[in-house]
Amino acid sequence: METFYSVDPLSDRYRICPNCKIAHMVHNRGRDFCTDKCADDYYNTHRRLTRQATNVPPLANTSLITRDQMLAKNLNVLNHLSIDETFGTKYLITDIVNSGFDFSFHTSRNVLHNTDFDNQCFYISIFEYKILLLTTAEILIAKNK
Repeated sequence: METFYSVDPLSDRYRICPNCKIAHMVHNRGRDFCTDKCADDYYNTHRRLTRQATNVPPLANTSLITRDQMLAKNLNVLNHLSIDETFGTKYLITDIVNSGFDFSFHTSRNVLHNTDFDNQCFYISIFEYKILLLTTAEILIAKNK
């Protein structure tokens, strides 16, 4: 590449190429690379590394289940539980999970309004059901009227 400027580290046109680490002067102040090839190599390498990091292969013998399918499955589990209409019912988390329930799929997460601001509590909703964590092992499931 032909250089029209002497390499002056104090100039605002002085750059060090992110790809080959060679000091050079640029004609265009918005440019950082010494050549188009260095710019292409740099972006292709970073794009390839990013793609490899995000392409995690799926687990063997698993099928992709949509969000709607998981919500339907969770609703089916809740519909088969015996729930007190007035106060709700306590259940062990392990029992619910063992029945096929997945807590990561819910329709909304809401603030429990009768708690103070410093110790805010939340509950999750799955259609007409509300689920509140009581202890690390127990949940309260109530059905909206």
